[in-house]
Amino acid sequence: MPAAPSDLAQRLAACGLRPSAAAAGGAHAAARGAGRLIPILSDARGVQLIVMKWARKKRLTDAIVIEPPRVAGGHLGAARVADLNDPRFDFHNVLPQSRVFLHAAGIEKDIPLIAAGGIRSFEDIARLQSLGAAAVQLAAALRGDVKKGLFFRGAGALPFGPQIRSVRDLLERLLTPSAAWAG
Repeated sequence: MPAAPSDLAQRLAACGLRPSAAAAGGAHAAARGAGRLIPILSDARGVQLIVMKWARKKRLTDAIVIEPPRVAGGHLGAARVADLNDPRFDFHNVLPQSRVFLHAAGIEKDIPLIAAGGIRSFEDIARLQSLGAAAVQLAAALRGDVKKGLFFRGAGALPFGPQIRSVRDLLERLLTPSAAWAG
């Protein structure tokens, strides 16, 4: 359960951080020159733990990537295979719970959440943004080369069936609602 808003703000202040420190040129802004800190996490509890860990070091993360282990290509940590389908990892739980925590801490404008994994359509992008994602990441699902273009792999429906299409087609597909796409 997240800490109460006043408790979070007090804990961050005790670490030398205050909401929107980056905009005010505080510790977060100074630390940015040393490199970006963008952890990849799977659940809201992890978001809370990482934010508080780095706050004790007088640093906020620059962003947080949220990637459920079920769609992470095997590189993220569910402790057991049975945990892959645990609802605590679902975007519709992780994103809103993480936003509530960041809001309660007064840092929701300082740490964007980036959804990653299983994103294959305009509707997926719109849904994730409505849940609180500031952006989406398309990475492991994309493969290809300059001559053939990009294509999706993995589980789930593919945007073009078995076809390999150009990067332009893929971007148009991802940025256009399905009902309006005439590809």
